[in-house]
Amino acid sequence: MNNILPLLAIMYFHLDGTPAELIARRDQQRPTSTPLSNKDKESKQLVWDTRVVIGINLSKLQVNMNMSNVMGTSVWLVKGLQKQVWISLDNTGCKDVRIVLDLEQSSIDSHGGVIGGRLEMTTFHSTGHIMEQPGKEPKHTVAAKLDDLSVRVDYMGGSTLLCQLTEVDLNIKDEWRLNLSDPAQASSTTRPASIFVLIDFKWDTVQMMITRSTTPDLIKIINKLTEFISQQFHSSKMAFASLGSEILTKPIIPPQKATKAPPPPQAVQNHHRHWQPVSSFLSDCANWVFGEMSIPELGTVLGGQVKLSGNSVLLACFGGINFRAKSWALFALREPTIHFDVESMKVQENTPESDTLTLQDLQFYLGHNQVQRNSNGTMASIYRITASERSNYPATGASIQQCFQYICSITMHEDLRPFLQAIPSVEENIRYKHEAVPIFCLPKLHLQMRSKHLQGRNIPTDEKPMVDVTFITQFDDHIHMAMDIELVIFLHDLVSSYIDKKDKDLSKTTPLAPDKKLADMTPSRGEEDWRVFQCTTWQLEPTVRLLSLGGKEIEALGADYILNKLGFKHARTTIPKWFQRGAMDPMNKILALLVHNLLQAMHREEKVQ
Repeated sequence: MNNILPLLAIMYFHLDGTPAELIARRDQQRPTSTPLSNKDKESKQLVWDTRVVIGINLSKLQVNMNMSNVMGTSVWLVKGLQKQVWISLDNTGCKDVRIVLDLEQSSIDSHGGVIGGRLEMTTFHSTGHIMEQPGKEPKHTVAAKLDDLSVRVDYMGGSTLLCQLTEVDLNIKDEWRLNLSDPAQASSTTRPASIFVLIDFKWDTVQMMITRSTTPDLIKIINKLTEFISQQFHSSKMAFASLGSEILTKPIIPPQKATKAPPPPQAVQNHHRHWQPVSSFLSDCANWVFGEMSIPELGTVLGGQVKLSGNSVLLACFGGINFRAKSWALFALREPTIHFDVESMKVQENTPESDTLTLQDLQFYLGHNQVQRNSNGTMASIYRITASERSNYPATGASIQQCFQYICSITMHEDLRPFLQAIPSVEENIRYKHEAVPIFCLPKLHLQMRSKHLQGRNIPTDEKPMVDVTFITQFDDHIHMAMDIELVIFLHDLVSSYIDKKDKDLSKTTPLAPDKKLADMTPSRGEEDWRVFQCTTWQLEPTVRLLSLGGKEIEALGADYILNKLGFKHARTTIPKWFQRGAMDPMNKILALLVHNLLQAMHREEKVQ
């Protein structure tokens, strides 16, 4: 006879029907049972299934915190929180979990400390689904939507970062393709297994304001928060431990500080071996939630995909340490799209040991949504903005919308106004009327970069592995460039000041050897990039036209001359390095971590007898 475990918790909510309907639906799906003898009962396995339904409804929650002088007085406010959870389990190992979370508004406001700011989000909706069955490929999906997200970060009493996102849509799912019968007998044309994580991120508008000190300030903020949280955890542990008898009888001796200063940290070699631990974990495990099987390491494909697309991106870069500078650079993009794919597998090439082959493909588009467009449409622009004499940055306490209205309230010469269309939210504000001069205007374009990484089984110590790169660009129209060379110099000096400021702060924490250069460092952490780049295919030959106030297009010099003036002495090597280190490496590492965590969640621990 079938036995049913008691229902653990039931709270009414409308998801897939009432609890009574769920129970009736479960009973209908069950086969009718007949009385069994005692011998049959002993031979039969215990059959059970259970349903857990949880609902949470919270109209308002406010938490006031005093975080000493680090973040001062902080207030966390939540409105309209609703959460529903539906869990289904049975004796065969089937698991079906669905989660729905709705949030009307949430905000965190902090002031009175070294670190301050405000984070506010409105109309958040997210869903999650987990489906795991023995003998079938698992499925995991996460989806989230957000109407508006505003972030302001303050450090030492001044704003260092402003950001606003609207109509955000995020989807994450996994894709399993397994030969559940016998993976070892897969043919040469088919893979024994392939496991991917797919990420799709969309938005409507992204607006951001940064200064030259934004990156070092964020590093300092992270270090201070990490130190503060670790101290709080340590104090909490000591407080709870003092309640025990052993601690009451033994005095707590605080740790003594070391008198000798630790040696300065040395530069770390970054080999970018992110997929080797994932494939090793996959080959060492044989007990999974979908069945007991050994997935061969050789031939199994691991990887993922990242899609980023939106309608507009606006970035304002101020040359000073705050937002009160009288001139800044404005970068505007229309309809950008990024597609990133990565595949990693074990291969054998002329050696008995298997190597790791990683293939990465990055594609960047401008103007992906418009089917019909004028051939001279501007998809991206770079402006130098000069503030008007009587205009001042909004006072402390102004909203984020007022700050973005200040930087976008611009005007320019009538002959150059067609290039203003690249700015997504131009405010015709009579109060400001800043002067804007375009430096570069880009048409609809397509950029594709492919890289091939072949890494040995062991970490190299003497010879750096080679990375083969293919870099191809296609432009639908001319690139327009300002005739005034001072504008190009202004852009070059601005970018150089940002890089110099970042390198200066990195050099304080990671001293380099005399023969090392910061150009060989990974941008994120100052680690030495232990790779050699070789660009086998290079195609970057756009036509360039000069902008004049008379509205005429004048032929300019070649793209190589312009790149040289911008600081790219060896563009064929430098530009692929920047794309690889700045965009492809972070996404590759994120996908590797997600696949690794997914495999760890799917692994079933062996029971100890």
